[in-house]
Amino acid sequence: MRAKILIDVPTTTIERVLVKRTFLSKVLFFGNRLFRHPLVKHGGWHLRTAAFSDHPAHVLLQTILADSLSDEHHASALTAYYLARGKSVWHAEKKVRDKLEQYVTRYRNIAESMRGNGYLADLADDEIGIAIAPDGTFIKVSGGNHRLAIARLINLPTVVAEVRFVHRDWLRTQRRERGQTVPERIVEGLAEYAPRIVPMGRTVCSASRGCR
Repeated sequence: MRAKILIDVPTTTIERVLVKRTFLSKVLFFGNRLFRHPLVKHGGWHLRTAAFSDHPAHVLLQTILADSLSDEHHASALTAYYLARGKSVWHAEKKVRDKLEQYVTRYRNIAESMRGNGYLADLADDEIGIAIAPDGTFIKVSGGNHRLAIARLINLPTVVAEVRFVHRDWLRTQRRERGQTVPERIVEGLAEYAPRIVPMGRTVCSASRGCR
C-alpha cells in the first residue's frame, strides 16, 4: 500500500528549494529508483538549490499579500511569475487578464485562513514537498510552493510537510534495527518533528502514537 511520511516543520527551517534539473540530472535521478528504495536518493542533487525567498511563487505572493500595493503591481508580479514558469509574453499577459482578480482573492483567502486556523493538512491534492539533505536540513521540492510562501510571509510558525525522499548519506547516520523498513527508519530519524506514516485512506501511524 502506498503511504506518505508527514512531519510538522518549523516554517523558517525550509530555506532552500531544489532548482530545475537538467536532462542528464533527471536521468541520473530517475536511475536511483532502479536500484534503491524510492524514498532514498544518492548523488549531488542537494547541491542544486536556490533560496526559497527567490522562488517565483514567493516573489509573487510577497506582492499579492502586501496591502499597500495596487492592482497594477499585482498584474506586473503575476506576469513575471508566468514568464518565470516558461510562458510566452502573450500567454502570460492573457493569463493575467483572465485570472488576476481570481488569483489575488484565492491566495489572500488562504492567507486569512492560515492566520486563523494554522496550516491544515489534506486541504489540497498534495502536501508541501520536502527532501532531507545529507546534513539533515530540509530542501523544498515539488508541491505546495504557494502554501509555503504564504506561511513564511505571514510568519506561521509550523507547517505540515511530506518527506518525498532523503539522501542516502543522511539515512546511513540513522540507527537501524533488525527488520525495520526504510519509512520506519526515516520516521525514527525525524522523531522531533512528530512524524507519521499515512497510508492511502488517511489512517495515521506514528512511532509515538501508534495507529489511529
